[in-house]
Amino acid sequence: MKRISFFLLLIGSVVNLSGCGMAVLGIADTAIGGSSDLLIIEPVQDLRSYKALTIVPFTSSIGGNLDTELLVYLNDKIATYTLQMESEDLLEKQLLLSGRILHLTDGMYEKQILLQLEFKDQITEKSLGLINVMGSANTFRGLTAVIDSLADSVAELLTENHFSGNR
Repeated sequence: MKRISFFLLLIGSVVNLSGCGMAVLGIADTAIGGSSDLLIIEPVQDLRSYKALTIVPFTSSIGGNLDTELLVYLNDKIATYTLQMESEDLLEKQLLLSGRILHLTDGMYEKQILLQLEFKDQITEKSLGLINVMGSANTFRGLTAVIDSLADSVAELLTENHFSGNR
């Protein structure tokens, strides 16, 4: 009888510890958030001469696989991160930024969104860069964390390529 009690106590402890371990993993991931990787298709040119930014609302190429609320959330995040960069002054050299979602993985263990960004001169429509950004997060964070990491990447790309409106 003592062996059975000990065995049940041991199993209960393992189950309890594994539950705590999952809670710790969730907290650690919450602190880390989503992440993103860049694949440069066409290098972004020096954007120093551009003083203003026009953002074309981002779209989706994956049809009904993407919840429209997530696309709205992505556009809102991009607008929030770049609000101070937009301008209506037509005399300034305008940078045009557009994006479209090419792929979505909403798996059990990992969430991913592939976003293609294109930078153009608004007047000449000359391409100034084409980048694929793969955002990912595990299930604890979800797709909104992926979108947050994509918006961070857009802001970082503008800064790294010397967009002068980004100050």
